[in-house]
Amino acid sequence: MQLPWLKSPNEKASIWSVIKECVGKDLSKFAVPVHFNEPISMLQKTCEAMEYQDIIHKANNCKDPVLRLIYIGIFNMAQYRCSEGRLTKPYNPILGETYEMKTKDFSLISEQVSHHPPISAAYAKSTSGDYEVWMNTNMKSVFWGASLEVQPLGLTHITLKNYPNEIFTACRPKTAVKNVIIG
Repeated sequence: MQLPWLKSPNEKASIWSVIKECVGKDLSKFAVPVHFNEPISMLQKTCEAMEYQDIIHKANNCKDPVLRLIYIGIFNMAQYRCSEGRLTKPYNPILGETYEMKTKDFSLISEQVSHHPPISAAYAKSTSGDYEVWMNTNMKSVFWGASLEVQPLGLTHITLKNYPNEIFTACRPKTAVKNVIIG
């Protein structure tokens, strides 16, 4: 028997009813129906940035400081490749929840350090000791009805073993999506 106030899991919420509740609000402050979420959490999503960690290895082995900076910039831009075609958001982990991943190339640990606003922090280190990466996912977002603005506030920091006096810090760019409803 189903409780009377619960909807059937097969019943989809109307996108329009969700949208009208969100106009002018920070998107991190409202709950969306579960089928609007990706099947991963934000902690797992932080790990996706490391998919291109081989670029950091190239930066560590590069003697030219301008080329090192270019490699680090490419690494930070490449992180957006894993989001191509995704229209859903990851689950917001509970406060204190952690995620750990170890591969032959790196180890990463991430933790949910704030629930409202949702902020995840992550630390990764190459198994060879070539680099360390630490970052957080703090962001501000506003839905205006016809457009969506996302301003990442979190930073990504990278140090290289061969250049210990250099710390690369990157801020993700502001994203604006227009014509959300009309297309």
